[in-house]
Amino acid sequence: MALARWAGGVESEAESSFLDSSRLAGDLDSSLDFDLDSSAVDSGADARLDSGVRSRILPIVLFGGSFDPPHLGHVKIIKALCENPSIVRVIIIPAFCNPFKSAPIAPIAKRIEWLKRACEGLAKAQVSDIEQRRAKMMYAIEWIEHFRAEFGAKADEKIILALGADALASLHKWKDADKIAKLACVLPITRESAFLDSRILDSGDIIASAQKKGFICLKPLDIDAPISSSELRAAIKSYKTSEAQKANKARPESKNIESKNIESKSAESKNADSAKLESSADSITKWLIPNIAAEILKIY
Repeated sequence: MALARWAGGVESEAESSFLDSSRLAGDLDSSLDFDLDSSAVDSGADARLDSGVRSRILPIVLFGGSFDPPHLGHVKIIKALCENPSIVRVIIIPAFCNPFKSAPIAPIAKRIEWLKRACEGLAKAQVSDIEQRRAKMMYAIEWIEHFRAEFGAKADEKIILALGADALASLHKWKDADKIAKLACVLPITRESAFLDSRILDSGDIIASAQKKGFICLKPLDIDAPISSSELRAAIKSYKTSEAQKANKARPESKNIESKNIESKSAESKNADSAKLESSADSITKWLIPNIAAEILKIY
């Protein structure tokens, strides 16, 4: 099957065999290997599969999020996806807003610009402005339907939806979850983080639970990125507050209303999300994307 409809006419022997009928996508009872090769399914898989469970997988990954701000953890994920030879396109979708979080600090146009600069050199990466153009939040099922149509997906082809383990834990509660299960397979992204609730730290249990609810899950992509955007924002805020307090102590004559405001901000910054993240300059710059770091530090 030619991949011109996805890859802009660029095709290789390895890519053209990706959706060959002999390369079975998998079944609802076992996790697929991330490389999507025939080795992902053991020799006894055919006997376990009912007709109709088999499905082909589009070599297209949807990776959405607030990206408020984007950081090196995001870049690690995107780079790992782009380096997988079975994947043709990685579509990054900045959210207009997130229904589970407060309104973004940085406007979507700025987050799109940052992501494009962060993805420079990654030929397979494509930053989508679909939510900016629609000027509203979109549900995951809307992304899936839009991009399946854009890439000409056939009825039995599933697009890949990359999700963090925390999001996967609640996927069955999302809008039109049954349709998501039919039209997409899930690529779980796992990482260590103080931000994750203790109830959902076991990604293995989360994936097993998702599969029991009808979602096809690929082998997890484990990323060494113990940071989230909310943790990074909190660390930047805490660091700036600390620096302001130091500057204020050096100017005793200004210890009035300004000092009270700083103390208030300091208390506010001590939240659970950043409890395990040091607020030093080193810990912040470790996760900032170099070519956009200065702008991020000005905004957050």
